[in-house]
Amino acid sequence: MAESKTKFLETKQLLLTIKKNYYQYNNPSFQVELYTNLSHCTGQLNQRTAAIEASKKQFFGRKKMPTDSKLGSLNLTWQGPTKMPSNILNPDGLI
Repeated sequence: MAESKTKFLETKQLLLTIKKNYYQYNNPSFQVELYTNLSHCTGQLNQRTAAIEASKKQFFGRKKMPTDSKLGSLNLTWQGPTKMPSNILNPDGLI
């Protein structure tokens, strides 16, 4: 259990770093994935308020997506943290 909590804490920190580095990156799909994963991590850490706030932002991002993309992204909530590219922490490395 402690190992699992450590992984969620590490993932949460990674996601918060990504959020900080890409706060101006206006891509609804990216925002949905980021906030879905952040909601999942904070929920697993029993940080309910943070999980609810991340979920709200995820749904707001989803509203900006084209209708045909919304259905395909619904399962992200249940997949947990996704593997991020190694250069994701470096904003200059993103296309």
